[in-house]
Amino acid sequence: ESSRARAAEDIAKRLAASEVDLSKARAAQGAHVEQLTRRHAASLVARLKPGAAAAYERLRELAASVPLSDTESASLRRAASALAGLSDAVGIVERYLDDGPGGEAGPLAPPLERAAGDWIAALQHKGCKLVVKLDKDLPAAVFDPADLRLVLDQLLRHAFETLPARCELMLSARRVGKKIVVLLEDDGPGMSSREAAAAFEPGPGAIGLAWPLARRALRRWGGNASLEKSASG
Repeated sequence: ESSRARAAEDIAKRLAASEVDLSKARAAQGAHVEQLTRRHAASLVARLKPGAAAAYERLRELAASVPLSDTESASLRRAASALAGLSDAVGIVERYLDDGPGGEAGPLAPPLERAAGDWIAALQHKGCKLVVKLDKDLPAAVFDPADLRLVLDQLLRHAFETLPARCELMLSARRVGKKIVVLLEDDGPGMSSREAAAAFEPGPGAIGLAWPLARRALRRWGGNASLEKSASG
């Protein structure tokens, strides 16, 4: 009986070791596939970016050099707007795929205020209010100003397109120990648990990268991003 027990125990150990090896192999395969996918996406973005910019400039030259009717001008403006949107989306995807170094130490309040200022008028037009509340003694933080502004722009755009009219948002930043906590809060209905769980997975369109872009950028700077439901929404 003891020899059978030892044999069974040995088989169990071998099976457990095989399962661990299989899990490691699956993880390595997944990482390899993700790396190839990201490389292919980066190559695609690199090809799209100059083409979209060149097409946009060509439309601008055409509008300035050729007499157009009102209908033709309106069509041209729509095409230019679509191309500008494509250029913006390509830029957002490019920043999402970036694995470069983080930023440099600098004051955090100015880029936060500028990013909020870009959306105050649009939100007011929708009947929404954006309040900015930043601690005066915020220490210097390591970040990339352009990326931070892009992240906030996408998050505020997401709020603008998904929140109901007459909403209220607050962008705040405060010091907590050695960290800086930046919060973007709203009084909307909030997300379901399923939506919150999927929020950091890339979705369709530029807006679908709002939360994933925020997390990737913050992790490059040594921070992180999370999504929580508060009492107000």
